[in-house]
Amino acid sequence: MLASLVAEIQVVQVCNNSGSQCTALGPGDVSIARPNEYAYEDVVNEIWSQADIQFEFSYRTWNNSAALNLTASEMNQLLNDQWTAGGTPPPALIDGLQFFFTQAIPSLNTINLPAGFDATRQGTNAGQTQLGLPSPLNATPTGRGVMVNAGVPFSVLGGTLAHEIGHALGLRHIGNPGLGSVGDPTVNLPMTSRNLMWEAGAGPPLTIDLTPLQSFPLTTAQINAVRANGTNPLFDADGNGQPPLKDAPDLTPPVVRIVSTNQTVSESRTEAIDLVIAIDKPAATEVSGNLAVGGNAIAEDFELPISSFVIAAGQSQTTLSINVLDNARGEPTRQIDVTLSNVSGATLSNESRLTITILDDDQPATAIRLVAPSLTAGPRQQPGDNRPTAIQFRATVQTTLSVSSAESTLTVDQVQAFDRDRNSVGQIVQGVFTAELAAGELYALVLPASSVDVSYLIESSAGEETLVRSGFLNLLNPNDVNADGQVTAVDALRVINRLNSLDQTDGGNDDPSTTASQPMSFEDVNGDGSISAVDALRVINHLNAQDGRAGSTAQSEPIPVSPPFPALPLRERLGRDTRGNHSLAEASRTSVKQIACSPHMTDNLGSTVHSQGLIAPSRTKGDANEPALIDAAMGQSSDWWTLS
Repeated sequence: MLASLVAEIQVVQVCNNSGSQCTALGPGDVSIARPNEYAYEDVVNEIWSQADIQFEFSYRTWNNSAALNLTASEMNQLLNDQWTAGGTPPPALIDGLQFFFTQAIPSLNTINLPAGFDATRQGTNAGQTQLGLPSPLNATPTGRGVMVNAGVPFSVLGGTLAHEIGHALGLRHIGNPGLGSVGDPTVNLPMTSRNLMWEAGAGPPLTIDLTPLQSFPLTTAQINAVRANGTNPLFDADGNGQPPLKDAPDLTPPVVRIVSTNQTVSESRTEAIDLVIAIDKPAATEVSGNLAVGGNAIAEDFELPISSFVIAAGQSQTTLSINVLDNARGEPTRQIDVTLSNVSGATLSNESRLTITILDDDQPATAIRLVAPSLTAGPRQQPGDNRPTAIQFRATVQTTLSVSSAESTLTVDQVQAFDRDRNSVGQIVQGVFTAELAAGELYALVLPASSVDVSYLIESSAGEETLVRSGFLNLLNPNDVNADGQVTAVDALRVINRLNSLDQTDGGNDDPSTTASQPMSFEDVNGDGSISAVDALRVINHLNAQDGRAGSTAQSEPIPVSPPFPALPLRERLGRDTRGNHSLAEASRTSVKQIACSPHMTDNLGSTVHSQGLIAPSRTKGDANEPALIDAAMGQSSDWWTLS
């Protein structure tokens, strides 16, 4: 396993000028050497593992006969990067440590350097290294050392090299006084204690039954000093400003995930939805994969131009676009599930799914239950009938809506809220759905379907009395007056009957809150706070437009609904202008009994109208291809469908 700090050690094999004679790098007992590697590498890394440091070895040669048997002067030149002894110059300093393996070096008493020297306990192996202390001893550490391999066992050769590495990173021999700093500690040990930094002839003798780690331990002070020095830019050897020890590279592959949050949008949305795919760290190589699309959405509902993704090397994310398509046809709520698969160059996160819920703006799903209670806040039980519930309400003041689970096994992940424009609002924070609400605005809170009865707690930061009945507007689909999940002629008749029933009350009161005992109905189609013929016209025009999209040959012109129109208690009737277009006539005192619709619309009234207790149409003479006008106005043409 890779240590927390790593460094390069470049082993330079010294050869004669022609390269025909080179210093041996392997141990004397070649039978224990691993193929293509030198066994002392393992010894060095085993010893330095106690400091959580790992060295990566590299090799090269230097053809210079003069360097095979170094004099004291040549030793000084080589260790201080001032070679003037002739021949090919030595390799350049590296961003790490550099050790020259040669055949002979001068004796200790001829070397005038603040450096460590170690003839092994057997006296057959030696090393010389510039002491890695920038000030005051060496103004410019070079990270260089010289090793002599006299054919000793690999454990001795590895121990000597590990010892010289200690000098290069600022450690003195045991007992030698340091500067009193972390980077140059004074370490005193009894002669019976083993340690990597004993000088030649000191410390207990080596025994063959001990492992390298047992033979050459380090004290805590030594470990701290080496780690501090090795990561200090003052120990830069090649002038690039980087210390020899580096943080170990993170070799784990990046983790890729979808960072875009789940969204609920209207199918009329024109702005593209960003699909952001990211990795947790810049990738060294390209990261790619496939996009899998699931859910009940079909090709007519959305557009995702490509089926794969690529994050270029060095980048951390890519952004794709999903376009929602408005197919102008009533349909259930659609869902797009985008997941990542077949990922290359990264590990796939559990967060690899994006869910986009598309709300139909022509007609909502038939399964939804729409309610408008007097007060929304408080405990709310969601029936286990596999139907979602939409709770409509108005915020009387600016407040924060919160929805939490009243049961430990229930989450609020699928709770949603929408404003009057059917934009999704709110977010989930620490398992609680929250949404900021504006004073006086209408909202719909949608609780997901469940197969068992579940309980939610709905709260308002300003008090439960601040979330009140929203009025008679179907926020999710204004044209669906009776909230049965579809828009039909029945919805227009609901408005007409409501107008007629209000006409019979004293004063024509149009306050929806006074009729809470009546069946759930949402006649304020245009959301202006009152119920008028305009609301019926909105539904009729929607149905006529639906007829046209369905390919009907009998289409009526849209009825103008430009304001202002008188609301209740006035009643309006519909007629035709001189061009034959449907329009609002002047207000009269007759009940509203005339609306424009296509033959297809009236053909589908039938028993549905009777079953809901509405006024049913009866057919009079007239062209079946003529746009129908439900009418019983005084003396009007009988070439219409009429109410009986």
